[in-house]
Amino acid sequence: MNGVKTVILVSFTCYQVCLCANPVWMVKTRLQLQTPLQPTRPYSGLYDAFRTIVREEGFSALFRGIVPGLFLVAQGVIHVTAYQELRKTLVHFKTKGSNIQHQNPDKILVSY
Repeated sequence: MNGVKTVILVSFTCYQVCLCANPVWMVKTRLQLQTPLQPTRPYSGLYDAFRTIVREEGFSALFRGIVPGLFLVAQGVIHVTAYQELRKTLVHFKTKGSNIQHQNPDKILVSY
């Protein structure tokens, strides 16, 4: 797989994870920030927090703060892409000028 395909696939995967996890992160943050001094009724748990937020603020409230999360997953895209390219380069250098070019790349990397 070339570098562009890797970036596209990893980006898509990381952003999908962020879209799925952001509502949980947002509710977790709301639960952690509860204080007895708040004028509103505190959440009794995770399910109550989800239900109350959706009922009072709407479904889109679960995705507040998603933009910083999308920027944070960009770091994962860079790491995975750099790892794949470095791995491909190491396999190329280890097999250069030898007869082990058709082996499993994992076996080639641990052979030395």
